[in-house]
Amino acid sequence: MDIRENRQKRRLIESVFNPAQHQRAVRVSHIEDHDADGVAAAAAQRTSEKVWAITQLSGGALDSSLRGIGDITGEGCVVQDDGNGGGGKSAALGDVADSNGGGLRPLARGFGSLRRGRGRGFGRFRVCRPHGCLEIRVLAGGHYSTVNRVSSTSVARLIFLVFCFLTAARAQNVPPGAEPQKLFKAGETALRENRLEEAERNFRAVLALNPGLAGAYANLGVIQMRRKQWAQALVMLRKAEKLAPSVAGIRLNIGLAYYRQGDYRAAIKPFESVVREAPNSYQARYLLGLCYFFNDRWGDTVTTMEPLWGQASDQVYYLNVLARAAEKANNAALAERAQSRLVEIGPGKPEYGLIIGKGHYNRGEYDEALRELESAAQKNPKLPFVHYYLGETYVKKQDYQRARQEFRKDLEIEPDVAFTYAELAAVESTLQHEDEAAKNYRLALKLDSKLVGAHMGLAKIEERRRNYKVALGELDAVIRLDRANASARYLRGQVLVHMGREKEGRVDLATATRMLNQQRSARQKELETPAAPSPELAREPQ
Repeated sequence: MDIRENRQKRRLIESVFNPAQHQRAVRVSHIEDHDADGVAAAAAQRTSEKVWAITQLSGGALDSSLRGIGDITGEGCVVQDDGNGGGGKSAALGDVADSNGGGLRPLARGFGSLRRGRGRGFGRFRVCRPHGCLEIRVLAGGHYSTVNRVSSTSVARLIFLVFCFLTAARAQNVPPGAEPQKLFKAGETALRENRLEEAERNFRAVLALNPGLAGAYANLGVIQMRRKQWAQALVMLRKAEKLAPSVAGIRLNIGLAYYRQGDYRAAIKPFESVVREAPNSYQARYLLGLCYFFNDRWGDTVTTMEPLWGQASDQVYYLNVLARAAEKANNAALAERAQSRLVEIGPGKPEYGLIIGKGHYNRGEYDEALRELESAAQKNPKLPFVHYYLGETYVKKQDYQRARQEFRKDLEIEPDVAFTYAELAAVESTLQHEDEAAKNYRLALKLDSKLVGAHMGLAKIEERRRNYKVALGELDAVIRLDRANASARYLRGQVLVHMGREKEGRVDLATATRMLNQQRSARQKELETPAAPSPELAREPQ
């Protein structure tokens, strides 16, 4: 590649990203296959993601950089697989059943401080209270026998606590004589085999018997993550964190739960805590760097991601993020180094073609963009976002039939991307396929209820259908999410007038007119004529 061509490519790369674009990607999660040569990072919440449970850390179950955190070698864990049977696993470690005492150690926490007696397996435990100790021997079948009696008060309290556990167990439909360790292992097996309802039932039964078991809460959190029920996942993971605050893997999954919602700001704190304790953790450091990047913390992005150069400098997206952050942080030397490396290793890689195609797109060079993007799609038909950007480019060329085909191809590869459904819906609406448009907008909102464009598009359709009450609900949702949206205010005013609420409608119309006259902000322009976002940069490392 000659010097002139090199400079042209670098100018195109520089035009790929601008500060406004990546903000549009905050609510976007996309999924991808890991490419054969390991250039592309792992996907954000793969559809086919396999989450499996194990009870020991041996055998490389966890990122080796996390093994030195605290005393975790005897802890159990829940490990999230990347779906390819490879690396890049994220772990939520819990205080789960191990070979010494099984699931009974957390159970004893409910009685007070615990001391383990001599012996292997299910041995003796000493439950201590201010007034004395009661030593308990764990027998086969989970029964207990007292060895040293201290006081009748201790026995009475123990009986009361056992009664409470039995009551909770009945409420959870736990079979009589059920053992926490067996239930936990059954839950692990079900989780490994993707039988989520059975896994959840077993782990909840464990908690009915052992309410202080961090590993059961961590596993329930992973189950909810696999269901993409993020709020419920965070509830379970926070409970696990409270019980096992020193276990970095739980905090890693808390960060992932925020990250996969696109809440990069909230993900920063848990990722920071993991990186502090395990500075060599590739996954945690990479994700933290991306979170800084999506929050315009350019200096922090550079500080966090530059140490990964030795491991990631053959990855197109890593170099692209690092170059952009370094440029914004006025680190000219690093920006030059990252851009030069990108131009050196990029040609021939489909990811690089996608970047160059986006550069042409952002400069309004749509024919050149199509050439680069189609070439990338030929090299890797399943390359994440390549069909999405082809669809966007065809929209700019007003070839809506081809745009619809490309968006559909993207959804065939990854059917859980809200942003693509919204773009497909907009094309269907332009083609006057109102039913298809409304269906796709609703699919987008089912995946991401905070997608402003989908609420707005659906509101317009319902207003045209004279379903004013439904339209008003969608417009209210837009305004809750974006109070500066003048278009939503204007349409809301029209809807209120149609509903006979003319006084309210006139107020909204006047407010919208004033807003439109006073502001022509980048965000408003973005909502009306969006530039290509950069959600592909949010992919998780492997």
